[in-house]
Amino acid sequence: MSDPDVNLGELRSVHRPPTWRIWIMAMVSLGPLFLLGLSIVLLIDDFIHGRDLNSNKLSTRFGCMGGIALILALLIGLLVSEFRKWWRTRTVRLKIYERGSTYEERHRTEVCAWNEIKDITHRMLKIHPRYSPSRRISVIRSIVKRDGTVIVLAETLNLIKLTRLIKEGASRRSVSVWSAQQ
Repeated sequence: MSDPDVNLGELRSVHRPPTWRIWIMAMVSLGPLFLLGLSIVLLIDDFIHGRDLNSNKLSTRFGCMGGIALILALLIGLLVSEFRKWWRTRTVRLKIYERGSTYEERHRTEVCAWNEIKDITHRMLKIHPRYSPSRRISVIRSIVKRDGTVIVLAETLNLIKLTRLIKEGASRRSVSVWSAQQ
């Protein structure tokens, strides 16, 4: 574990795993949940008042309720999966400073100055833009320091934005080292 008291300069930005995908999926799930509840209430109301006990209409209603329930089960399954992925990395925080970064997760803090970076490992992501052909981009996966420490970044962070910020910081380091040598 690195010393967290290292002076890295002014704080530029703080990055945490976003929750917007969970909230969108929860809001989308409310529609089928409302329809399922409404169809159950109407079905119970029809049974209580003795309306439409025809087996043809009854099977149609149960079929619609089953379809809505299946869609709702699928949405809730996706929501639970996304929530579990977010829950494991909810305490992750990456702070970008002028002369380095700190990566905090659970009870551990890794400090990495730009001049301590030995290598940055990347992985390829396939991006599907709406109005242009799909393309592959390289995003940061981990940072290898000169002392051999590997800082693996959480997948729930905005890796596209972080790749740009960390590359800018690391390139500023090489420019400042080059100008100091002259």
